[in-house]
Amino acid sequence: MGGGEPLSQAKFAAMVLMRCKSKQIHTVVETSGYGPWPKLKEIMLYTDLFLFDLKHMNPAKHHRNTGVDNNLILVNLTRLIQEGKEVIIRTPIIPGFNDTREEIGKIARYGLS
Repeated sequence: MGGGEPLSQAKFAAMVLMRCKSKQIHTVVETSGYGPWPKLKEIMLYTDLFLFDLKHMNPAKHHRNTGVDNNLILVNLTRLIQEGKEVIIRTPIIPGFNDTREEIGKIARYGLS
C-alpha cells in the first residue's frame, strides 16, 4: 500500500488486504509504525510483508524532527517481529537528522537484535 500511512485508514486497508489475500495475492504494507497496536494488528492479519520505516533511535531528536516520539514505533516494530511477521526495516537518509555513521549504526544494531 502506498500514498499515505495505512494505520490512519486501518479498516479500509484491512478490507483491501483481506480481499487480496482471498485471491492469493501477496500483500505488502509500507508503514511508519506510528499508530495504536489494535490498528496495526488488524492490518497484520492480512499482510505478508511490512516495509517499516525507522528514521531515528533517539526519542527526543525523533520528536523534534517528526512531531512524534519513536517509542510507539519501536514497540510496534518489536511486536510485529515477535508475531513472526516478515519485516524489512528501511531508513530514509535525511541530511542533518540521521545521516551520521553513529545513527545508522544504532538503527542497524536495533534491526539485528
